[in-house]
This record gives sequence, structure tokens and C-alpha cells, in this order.
Amino acid sequence: MMLIPFWKDALSPILPKYLMVLQRSIRLLEWLALGLLVYDLGFVHKPWLSTAYAIVAVMLLAWSIYRYRQEKNGRRLKWMPVLMLGLCTLALLAQLIGGKGWPSALESLHQYYAIGIGLYLLYSFSLAVRWLFSKRINPATLFIGSFAVLVVLGTLLLLLPAATPDGIRWVDALFTATSAVCVTGLVVVDTAQDFTFFGRCVILALIQLGGLGILTFTFFFAYFFQGGSSLQETLHLREMVSSEQLSGVFKVVVKIVVFTLTIEATGAVGIWLSTDADLFVSWWERAFFAIFHSVSAFCNAGFSTQSAGLYEEGLRFNYGLQWMIMALIVLGGIGFNILNNLYELLKEWLKRMIARLGGEPLPGIRVHIISLNSRLVIYTTLLLLAAGWIFFLLSEWQTSLSVHTGWWGKATTALFCSVTPRTAGFNTIEVNSLSIPGILFMMMLMWIGASPASTGGGVKTSTFALAILNISAVARGYAYIETGHREVPVGSVQRAFAIITVSVLAISAGVVVLGILEPGQSLITIGFECVSAYSTVGLSLGITSQLGDGGKWVLILLMFTGRVGAINLLTGMLRRMHHVHYRYPQESVIIN
Repeated sequence: MMLIPFWKDALSPILPKYLMVLQRSIRLLEWLALGLLVYDLGFVHKPWLSTAYAIVAVMLLAWSIYRYRQEKNGRRLKWMPVLMLGLCTLALLAQLIGGKGWPSALESLHQYYAIGIGLYLLYSFSLAVRWLFSKRINPATLFIGSFAVLVVLGTLLLLLPAATPDGIRWVDALFTATSAVCVTGLVVVDTAQDFTFFGRCVILALIQLGGLGILTFTFFFAYFFQGGSSLQETLHLREMVSSEQLSGVFKVVVKIVVFTLTIEATGAVGIWLSTDADLFVSWWERAFFAIFHSVSAFCNAGFSTQSAGLYEEGLRFNYGLQWMIMALIVLGGIGFNILNNLYELLKEWLKRMIARLGGEPLPGIRVHIISLNSRLVIYTTLLLLAAGWIFFLLSEWQTSLSVHTGWWGKATTALFCSVTPRTAGFNTIEVNSLSIPGILFMMMLMWIGASPASTGGGVKTSTFALAILNISAVARGYAYIETGHREVPVGSVQRAFAIITVSVLAISAGVVVLGILEPGQSLITIGFECVSAYSTVGLSLGITSQLGDGGKWVLILLMFTGRVGAINLLTGMLRRMHHVHYRYPQESVIIN
């Protein structure tokens, strides 16, 4: 009995060093597992890969069980990675005992080991994200860094031999990855012809992660795997999802992810039903078309598995498909906060309706559920959609809409032309066929873009609305903006003015530099391309694939800046982590 304390005292100086070495070894093992997974996906399968999978999986399983025993009274380790690796190991032992040889038994469980290792790496990556959240890092820096890392990883994956049939230049891979992560849709290579099925799956994953933000997804899995959170993590997460309240921010993240996957699944079913089976070689190709375009439309990406996009023969006159795409674009571009606000209003309306039908007394004071932000976004969105629809009907009736014989086709195509510049990027007409007024009006719609806290880009509808309201207030001599019996804070007006100014400067700089690098292109095509890139739209007048490497770099920078937000980019680089608590005396400045 006296030996136990003695051995504890003897081993106590050694154990911390041993555990530190073991933990570093496991980190190297995790990097090895990631390398095996990437090699399996991107290169030719080798016989030794199954054996390496099994050895790495057994070692990770042992470490997971040990960590579970150490942390079972603290933060909990979820069961999925351990269960997956454990079941694979038990199945391997059962096949070996049953008489199967080692190579055949490993080969039969190859895919299951890959899934188990993938889940484990997802768990490990989510822990790393939570570790970053626990540090005092500027949220803007963390947000921008996550997109930069995702672009780099996407570029490396697209450079793998399995991603393309004939290889791809690294600049084109970087351009494609940036366009997918920034949900833009500008392409320099043909997505349908120049990428394999694996390459298109990588693009689809980049669109999904870039549309909602990789931090949102990873924190969702981190919370699922581990549970619990610190105050610092909650503050970071509130900044990411644009939540006004600190409590319940995790429920907001869960709602965003579940709502996104539900809408995309519903949209995929609708696209499947609205397409003709004769256009596809197999049901699987039709299903992938539906899934890819549902995700691309909801995330306002504009990528397509067809060479000509929705202008492809057999799709340009499919008005049912176009209405489904438009619905997904609007839902993704209006933002989760607005949709959740509308859901709360509908729920309250149903409660009052049920109470009225049941003869129960109604509350005397009606609660104001719709926020000022929701009113501005909804009214501005409806106004822009209606204005664009009417404008394209009138200006393009005898030009680009002339190929649609019926009034229904013309009305649908005109509405699609009004919806898609709101950072979606799909086209059912040749953009080159638009008249000059149509191109200029489309550039204005692209510049305004979608709504805040959505998957779209642009300066956002609320920014545009505040600019118009500020003009009205200045013209009437008001010192503040008031609308809907509410006063808009000065900080919101200042931020809107800064976003508009920076966007004009960034687009102007892009036009100047691109004009120098591409002297053979006209001003309107260069301007259209720069606005499309900065607003993450993806529409083009056909010069993207003709640009040199310098022009591609200009669009890459514009796409990245427009997606992360120029103000966020400046904030991440310049803002200090403390605030000054003094103000200087005021002095007027002559404006005009």
C-alpha cells in the first residue's frame, strides 16, 4: 500500500514531459492522417494505402479513448469519431478471424476507414477553431484569415491530379478557388469540361463553406462534438452571425446551419423535378446537377455544371427551373436574420389567429416584431426587384427578350435579369446582347447587391437605403435620419458612408489597373467586370477567360476584398483593441 504514493512521487516529474511528447506525436499523426486522406482523394490509389489507413486509425482510436478517460469529467468528447474508428477496427478483426487475408480485409474497409479518419480530423479541426476563439484576436482578423486559409486549401485541392483531367495552371486554380470561396462565379476555365467529378465536388464544398463562412460550420461541429463554450467564444460568434443578443447565440448558429441545409435540400428536389431527364446521361448526373445548382443559387455563387450555365440549350426556356433558382437566390440573399424575423412575425400572427378563432382574449398591445433593419431590407429588396423587372421588360423587349415568344417567358426572363445581378451570377440570356442602358442598370444592381448578413455581396441593400434616407434628411434640413418611428444611429450612417466610399475607390482602382494591363478592352467591359468581381456577382461580358495573369490577379483581389468587406479588411489591419475615452472640440468644415 505504501508503494503507490512512492511511485506517484517518483513518476510525477516525468509524466508531464511524457504527455507533452505524446501529444506532439499525436499532432504529427493527425497531419499524417490528413496527408493520407488528401493522397487518397487526389492521387492514384496504391495497395499500401489501406494498411496505412488501418495503422493510423488504430493509433487515433487509442488516443481518443485515452483522452475520453482523461476528460470525461470535463468537456465531453462526442462519440462519432471514436465509434466510427472503433467499428472499423472491430470489423477488420472479424474479417481476419473469419479467414480473410490482410490485404482483402483492409481493402473492403478502405472507404470506412477514410470516413472515420475524416470525422476525427473534423473533430480535431473544430477543437483548433475553439482554441482560436478563446484567444483575444480581433474578430475581423479571424474572419478574414478564415477566408484566406480556405482559398489556399481550395487552390491546393484543385491542383491535385484527380481534380482535373489534363491539369490546371496554379493561377487558374487560385482564381477558381477564390471565386468559389467568395461565391462570385467568375470563371477562367470551363467548370463542366476542365474539372472532374472530384474537382466539381471541391468547388461545391468551397461554395458552401464560403457562402455561410467556414467558422460558422466549424463552430457548429465543435459545439456538437464537445459542447460548452467560453464567454470569449460567444463574443466572437456573435460578431460572425451579426446577432444583437449574447444569450442564445449558439441556437442562432444551429438554426442557420439547419435552415441552410433544409432550404438547399428542398431546392435540390425542386430543381430535380423541374428538369428533363433526357438532358442527362444518368439519374446520378441529374441529382448532382440539382444539388450543385441548389447550393450555388442559395449561396449566390453563380457556378454551374453546364458550360453555358443556364443559357445551355434545353435550360434557357425552362421557366420552372428559373423560378426555382430565383427563389433560392432571394432566400439566400435576403439573410437569415430577416427570414427569422419574418418567421417570428408569422408565428405571432398564427397565435393571434388561433386565439381569435378559439374565442380567447387577445393582448391589448401588439408587440413590434419586425425590426427597422428588416423593414429597410424588405422594402428595398422589393423595390429593386420590381424596378429591375419593369426596366428590363421595357428596355429589352425587342432585343434580348425577343427570342421568348410568349409573355410568360418574357416576364420570367426579365425578372431573372433583375434577380441575378443581386450577386447571384446566373444568366439565361447572353449578357453581351443587352443594350447599353441594360448593362449600366445591371451594373447598378450589382453594386447594390444583396442584404447584410447574407450569402451575397455588394454594398448591401440597407447601406443603399440609408444613403437615400440620408440624402432626404439633408435636403429637409434634418440633423438625423428618422424612419418608421425610429431614429437611425449616427454610427450606422457613418459605416454606410464608409462602405460606399471604399467600394467606389476599390472598383475605380480595379478599373484603372485592369485598363492598364488590358489596353485592348473597352471601358464598359472592364467596368462591368470589376463591379461584378467586387460585388461577388459573377456575370461577365465575356472577357474573364481572355485576361492575362495580371488581370486575373486584379479580379482575385477585388473578389476577396468584396467578399470579406473592405471595412472588415481595414478594421482587421488598423483597428486597435482598445477605445479612446476623450473627444476633441468640434469645428465645422465647409462642404459646398
